[in-house]
Amino acid sequence: MTFEDYKYYLGKVPPYVDITIAGLSEPWLNPECTRMVEYTHRKGHQIIVFTTLVGITAEDIRVLQKIPFICFQVHLPSREGKENIPLNKAYFENLENISKSRIKVSYMSLGKCVLPEVKEFIRGPIHLGAVVSRAGNVTSSDVAVPVRRKGALACKVGMTWNILLPNGEVLLCCMDYGLNHVIGNLATSDYKSLFRSKEFLRVKSGQKNETEEILCRYCDFAYECGLDAKFLHFPISFLRIKIAMLRSDNKSIWETFVAFCRRLLKLIFYHRQ
Repeated sequence: MTFEDYKYYLGKVPPYVDITIAGLSEPWLNPECTRMVEYTHRKGHQIIVFTTLVGITAEDIRVLQKIPFICFQVHLPSREGKENIPLNKAYFENLENISKSRIKVSYMSLGKCVLPEVKEFIRGPIHLGAVVSRAGNVTSSDVAVPVRRKGALACKVGMTWNILLPNGEVLLCCMDYGLNHVIGNLATSDYKSLFRSKEFLRVKSGQKNETEEILCRYCDFAYECGLDAKFLHFPISFLRIKIAMLRSDNKSIWETFVAFCRRLLKLIFYHRQ
């Protein structure tokens, strides 16, 4: 995706929408990624980053440390080698630079432990996660075959963590490696239309109607819910995730509360315009 395309697409996204720099690939494999992050910050969006540091440079880190990220999470290579991260000189320089920067970094890895030569650069705790199937899109001996979920479903992260592709197409979420749920295109429509599209409404209906074949039926982030959860799951899960992200960057409870209130006021003000 070019920077000019990104500017055009972002211009259609309301400022209350948080932008996550991640998705289906490593963000800094795009040499204009830092420029996009700077522009996103100038436009008033709060920013979340998930990266392996592959492709990032010392100059990128120098620029990025001026931006107040909600979350900046670095994915570290595990001893089991579950990640395709080249452990070369450039990688260790990036790891050292990011650890010494003013960016409040959180760390995670897939596997039981992190490589010792990597761990010596890390300041703070490392969250050890597990490989997920990406709603059945990833097959591996480490990943259990997902069982199709029944009944009414809810999503732990909500349905607005969408993926923007270079041609403007928007996917439902980062689980959709097969491009099954394209909910619209920002090159030809506005942001709100994504959530009125035929495909988005089909997925939303399919979360209640188990005869509808949607990725959510196989997703690790979906869960079966009762009638009460249908109305409460989104605000509760949104609040939980927001607080978890802010706390992961070592913010105090007060800083967490203020940041959340600011985001909520921005959302209310935008819709009253």
